[in-house]
Amino acid sequence: MAESSQGTRLRVYITDENTPSTVGATQIKPPNPKPVRVQVPHLESTHIDKLTIDVVDQGEMTADFFALKADATHVQLRRDMVTRPAPSRKWDLVHVTVDPDTEVESVTVLDTFHATLIDFPRTFQERQPIKGSLTLDIDDIPEVNPE
Repeated sequence: MAESSQGTRLRVYITDENTPSTVGATQIKPPNPKPVRVQVPHLESTHIDKLTIDVVDQGEMTADFFALKADATHVQLRRDMVTRPAPSRKWDLVHVTVDPDTEVESVTVLDTFHATLIDFPRTFQERQPIKGSLTLDIDDIPEVNPE
């Protein structure tokens, strides 16, 4: 795993806007999240419509262990996918570092956005690392001019 992704986590706010939950034990794999841009002709710009985030566990996490750790966050995200209309949630992309001497965890928020989950890894092989993609329909990333 590339060092640049070490410590990167995706958090989602399930119950309220102040208490985030980390999505599983995931890391963002390089390359970083890939946007899907949709043309907006009357504005002569593009709009980021969806974000696909590749996730992978830390290596020692097996599907068995993850299933045991599939807490309310994991269950709720799966419910979101079958709820109509699907709820939009607040998400954070964060970087977590741990001081080796004090073991104190420090969290830096890299980005915050609102999005609706539209795809989530569904199948895991027993005792294999969890891999897959989350696909989020972005609600509030502003339009950007490609020039």
